[in-house]
Amino acid sequence: MSSIRQLDWQVRRSKQDLLRSHFKGLGLSQLKTPCLLIDKKVVEENCERMRKIVTDWGVDLRCHVKTHKTPEITRIQLQGVSDRVIVSTLAEAWGLLDPEDGLVKDGSVRDILYGVPVGAGKLEELWELREVARSTSPCGEDFKLRLIVDHPKQVEQLDLFLNSKFSTSEIEDGFSVFVKVETGSRRAGVVPDSPNLEKLLRVILASRHVSLHGFYAHAGHSYDSRGMEESQDFLSKELSSGLEALEVSKRVMQEDASRSSPVRKLDSDPLVLSVGSTPTAHAASQIPSDQLLERLGKEIKAKAKLELHAGNFALLDLQQVATSSIPSSSSHPSDRGEGVLKNFPNVALSVLAEVVSEYPQRSSKGQSVEWSSSSTTTQRAQPGDEVMVDAGAIAMSKDRGPLEGFGIVVHPTEKIGWRLERISQEHGVCSLSPDHHLKPPTPLKVGERVRILPQHACLTCAQHPAYFVIQDGGDQVVDVWVPWKGW
Repeated sequence: MSSIRQLDWQVRRSKQDLLRSHFKGLGLSQLKTPCLLIDKKVVEENCERMRKIVTDWGVDLRCHVKTHKTPEITRIQLQGVSDRVIVSTLAEAWGLLDPEDGLVKDGSVRDILYGVPVGAGKLEELWELREVARSTSPCGEDFKLRLIVDHPKQVEQLDLFLNSKFSTSEIEDGFSVFVKVETGSRRAGVVPDSPNLEKLLRVILASRHVSLHGFYAHAGHSYDSRGMEESQDFLSKELSSGLEALEVSKRVMQEDASRSSPVRKLDSDPLVLSVGSTPTAHAASQIPSDQLLERLGKEIKAKAKLELHAGNFALLDLQQVATSSIPSSSSHPSDRGEGVLKNFPNVALSVLAEVVSEYPQRSSKGQSVEWSSSSTTTQRAQPGDEVMVDAGAIAMSKDRGPLEGFGIVVHPTEKIGWRLERISQEHGVCSLSPDHHLKPPTPLKVGERVRILPQHACLTCAQHPAYFVIQDGGDQVVDVWVPWKGW
């Protein structure tokens, strides 16, 4: 499998070199639409904000790379604060090993967590991946590839697999695992106060090959937050669920010590509690002034190593803007936004699209008025005006959020007030936002280009074969980044 992955490295690098040679230095007007733009300066600002949060709280950071899937943004995320990452696909993990990018080779990444409950069909490749990483990394055998489990059968599968790798007389180097704890999102995870957690812990502690590193709590439903207080509540739930799991593990280890191997009982002492999502990670900025979070944090730190994990924070999107949890620090304040709109400048990505048709006052009248009397001859767009752009579900994704529509036009700034209302596979229809009357935008005309913020950065990025990098809101391509693709 490693030979196939190495071919992927070569293909991606060759593609990136070719795209850079062709597009670097071009103006955005010369790009084909739709295409994805990333503002490098905003990425750097967003990552600096997260570095400050973990530094102020005094905890470690583990960066998720699944949103962008690039070595360039991974390096910005980790800079000066972490050497730990999370991946959602094996393609991302192999991408980190590419020696030309050097993230594992130069020691920038020393600890990878495969963030999905592990299936038996991936164990051979995970084993091979770890061996390649250890032969590449300057930390050698100390390089860590960790797994997530939330069911005893996963541990049993690991034991069966690793039995084939070691003789009975060997002191083997098996896998280190996080136990994922359910926090209310009803995705992966074990409810901490259920008998299932005790059963799972006993299976791990009795395993010859699997060692317990800690607990992983992720409030994925924190994206439903509508303000900093709600995000703080979700963070509190992550912390309290993790604390409960730590208490259960302490009791189980005391009761079940005789069944546990003294050599392989724990992979970390004390255990690690990893909590976070982008909204709850942003909420951690409030810990000094929040007594409950401050108390929970101190209580956990007395019993475990505390780690914060997040990934979307590097790019952000409309779903994150809607949480109203992004600490204000952007150097690009918006003069057209009120409420949650003030956070638009913190979103680092947008989709560049072209207006391909106009339908004046169609949504209010059921059909378009004559073009000669349309709003395109006025200074401000009129209620009912619609236009078509060449960005649809493939370019934007079909994810939605609390802010209506599939995206919001943010550039040119005089067009703010238009939103992507409806989408088909390869095109979408823009209309005026309900609050357009606060400062009505100018009309959109055929041939004009707009930048649209997407609802969900992770899925929008996954649609695009390359990202065109701009700097500080500029209109020139300064670089091209090609993401790791596939599974």
